[in-house]
Amino acid sequence: MKNIEKFSIALLALATAIAITPAALADSFVFSVTGSGLTGGGTLVGTPDANVSGAFDITSATATLGGLSATLVPTSAPGVMTSNPVTVDSTYFAYDNILPVDDTGGLLFQLSTGSLLEIWSIGGTDYYNELVDSSSGYSWMFGNEQTSPYGDPITMTVSATPEPSSLLLLGTGLLGLAGVARRKLVRA
Repeated sequence: MKNIEKFSIALLALATAIAITPAALADSFVFSVTGSGLTGGGTLVGTPDANVSGAFDITSATATLGGLSATLVPTSAPGVMTSNPVTVDSTYFAYDNILPVDDTGGLLFQLSTGSLLEIWSIGGTDYYNELVDSSSGYSWMFGNEQTSPYGDPITMTVSATPEPSSLLLLGTGLLGLAGVARRKLVRA
């Protein structure tokens, strides 16, 4: 009888531990941006980065930026720094589609107009740059107030989307299993 009680308590502890940590398992993120010339947001989906603890390789996005639908431009491989496919004024920007955005890369989106928009960070401040697609090629475009040589400053907020339904299902399954096991042993 004591073994089944220990088993039941262990299963209950496991179910509780799993149920209270859903955000740590999240691979979906809700984001929003506001600032000089840009507002918008959406959902980012990714997988944990193999090289950077706590970082995620973003693989897809559903977003609206500046009132336009936006899709994520894929990198050459997950987490690999990729040069922008377009050169403007003999320069390019690089992106790696890793969250959190940092000083080395950023998230690159293609807008429904064909323009490219990168969200990135330097020194803890978030910025965006936009390359406008026109008949004569791409050109840099900044919002109304370009206050930095890095682009237009923005505020980007990102929060993990927990997966509570899957964990709730697992937890109730474990509790049910513990109940059935206990009932069988009590009858025996």
